[in-house]
Amino acid sequence: MEQILRLAEEQAEDHRVEARVEAEAIVTAARQEAEVILSRAHQQAAGISGDPPPTRV
Repeated sequence: MEQILRLAEEQAEDHRVEARVEAEAIVTAARQEAEVILSRAHQQAAGISGDPPPTRV
């Protein structure tokens, strides 16, 4: 019985790790997409106003 519980705990940990990695990948992709959208918005704003886009620090 203890062996079954240990196996279940190991599998649960594996699933948690896999979910964490997947979540981190989703967040990274979302951040990259947001950067692209922000960059386009800055380019459009600069084109409308004639001002250069702000620099990121």
